[in-house]
Amino acid sequence: MWKILGVIVLLCIVHQGLGETGCPEPEGIRPCVCTQAPFTYLLCQKITDAEELRNVFIHSERYRYKEVHIEYSTLQYLPYDIFETVRVIELYLKNVTLTQLFDRPPQALDELRTLHIENSRVMRGIIWQILEPLKSLRILNVYYNSIKTLGSEFSNYATKDLEQLTFYGTETKTIKPGTFANFTKLDKIAVDACKLSTLTRDIFPTPFNGRVLYFKCSKNCHRGRYYFPSFGVGQKVEKPSYDRFHWHSR
Repeated sequence: MWKILGVIVLLCIVHQGLGETGCPEPEGIRPCVCTQAPFTYLLCQKITDAEELRNVFIHSERYRYKEVHIEYSTLQYLPYDIFETVRVIELYLKNVTLTQLFDRPPQALDELRTLHIENSRVMRGIIWQILEPLKSLRILNVYYNSIKTLGSEFSNYATKDLEQLTFYGTETKTIKPGTFANFTKLDKIAVDACKLSTLTRDIFPTPFNGRVLYFKCSKNCHRGRYYFPSFGVGQKVEKPSYDRFHWHSR
């Protein structure tokens, strides 16, 4: 009998850990909309109050969203605690205005694999320290936010398990030596529509086993003399350690 009770308790724990499948009741998550095909996807638009978002997540308790999209919204921040009872694998912010990204480091987002920030103004800037709990993060995309320098303030807090990293239209002028040196799992690094003037070899891991390097910068950019000296500017090259290197000067 005790064995049977033990099995029942174990099944309950496993079920709670996996979370509910499908979507919550529609009326409970308004103004957001959940769809189930081809995966569970939550879309929230025109949110102006963090309490609205909190209410949506209260009614999503124990559910699992593969993707959460927040669009065309104005918020002071994303409340960190809304993720404590809802599993989110990918988070997309598009055309959102925030004072800061989260009010506190989101400890419960430890399963988040993709963070995509596009056309979203973070008025206090992206404080990398607040992303430290995101240990499962593999893809980080930032579009149209001002990130003028990348250095230790990024590398000290971003997980070293990142696999893809994209910065587009971030006005990046400087990537400091060693910034990506410990990110040995990076497969893709792209910095586009930036203001880089120099790119040097010591930015990257040694050896660098990634497949894609893409840099597109201002017309005055030039490669550091120690950076892939045999490759011409603007070339796409095939090498055993990576598939594509593209350095484009406008």
